[in-house]
Amino acid sequence: NPAECADKHTAESEEPTGELNPSYAFSPNLMTYGKYSRGYRQGGMMLTAGGSSSWGPESLDSFEVGAKTSFSRGATSGYLNAAGFYSKLTDMQVLAQLIPTPAATLAGVSPSSTVLNAAEARVYGLEIDSSLEFFDSLRISVGYTYLDTKVVDVATSEELAPSLEGTPYATANPQVASGTGFLDTPEHKLTLNATYTLPLDPALGELSVGTTWIHTSTIFTNYADPEYFQGFPVGLTPSNDLVNLNFDWMNVAGSPVSASVFVTNLTEEEVRIPSQFPFAFSGGAVHSGYMPPRMYGLRLRYDFGN
Repeated sequence: NPAECADKHTAESEEPTGELNPSYAFSPNLMTYGKYSRGYRQGGMMLTAGGSSSWGPESLDSFEVGAKTSFSRGATSGYLNAAGFYSKLTDMQVLAQLIPTPAATLAGVSPSSTVLNAAEARVYGLEIDSSLEFFDSLRISVGYTYLDTKVVDVATSEELAPSLEGTPYATANPQVASGTGFLDTPEHKLTLNATYTLPLDPALGELSVGTTWIHTSTIFTNYADPEYFQGFPVGLTPSNDLVNLNFDWMNVAGSPVSASVFVTNLTEEEVRIPSQFPFAFSGGAVHSGYMPPRMYGLRLRYDFGN
């Protein structure tokens, strides 16, 4: 009787959020700041095979200090921005495997999974953004990010047992380990861009050539899988370097037409995209996608007025 199966569940959560961001300008070319911000991800619920489970919000407290500078000397100008930050994540929402009680197993209840507030984590790092321009024709830009992430504490099955009361499950095993970093998060990322504008007569338009190099360090995508399986990356995406080129001609010969020729992934770097369905153990196969190989193309733009 479907009427006897109807059930209603609700989950509510609320947390204060906000930001405090004082700053001080020592001069028109130097500004320092500090920032504290607090955010939260709402709680939720999941209807499982044998009942329902709910979890509360996770909170993030973030602290940041930094400086923004600019300068101009002769034919050289530029800027340098730098920031350091530390964040603390409490009541972290993590996926947990649910193991049914012996009685529930006999009744046909299978293992399931849910989300629980079962961990604490911290993040600290550094961001640098800088640019130099020489003689109004050569611009070199650098961006660098360093991230150190760590899960510092994970609740035990015994500590999570009270959250399973009223369900057919006896044990909850969080699918995250203390001491590990965040998934899908590179420790280092460096971007270097150089653009040169040719000294043409302004009546011919503006012609520039540029190249971008992006280095990304190793990214762990799943700690439950082996890092490599028969020589193929499974639990991680190896470090990679991407090189892109572009040639831009703005207002071709003084016309309203602009053209751009581009090349992406010039060296045809093989960059793995994490798979959502790894079968290294259950099916004896590994499924992975990859970023596009080298591509090139042309873009045209027409301006119809101011």
